[in-house]
Amino acid sequence: MNRRKLELLYNPVPAPSHYRNAAELYDLQWNCYSYGNKRAVVQQHISTVPKKPEIFQFKQTVMVTPTHLGFCAHVSPAEGRGVCTSICKRLTFIEHNLKHGCSRVGYTFTAVTPSKQRQRRLFNANTYSSAKNQKETFKLLLPSAIDQAKHNTLQIGRDVNAAH
Repeated sequence: MNRRKLELLYNPVPAPSHYRNAAELYDLQWNCYSYGNKRAVVQQHISTVPKKPEIFQFKQTVMVTPTHLGFCAHVSPAEGRGVCTSICKRLTFIEHNLKHGCSRVGYTFTAVTPSKQRQRRLFNANTYSSAKNQKETFKLLLPSAIDQAKHNTLQIGRDVNAAH
């Protein structure tokens, strides 16, 4: 895991203006393939960037829950390598389950709720499917996420290494 790859996956996410008076939330996506021994790399990277991420999306955590000071983790209920979304404790979020037929697709689905009732939520779908599971597609998962998000912002994080 090199620093350059982390920077490429450090994405600004459009967010409503009530989030820290900023136009964006920052999201860090990482296909880490076993998080445990790479935690120091992530911490070092975070300490060097000018804008700290509010959302972490981890894929292939190998059933270890990535923990960071000041973040709450939402771990995938599916079996396999593991998917985890960590959200800054300053933000309020709700964990959701999606009804779909993809039993081998790992995912987390969270809604970051605004501080004011009239403002829109930011929905975050963090997905992972092993390259071996090419029969499993996201055709049922993604429409379910879109249906739940409705007119709110929906961010979908995926495994960039998967052929499907």
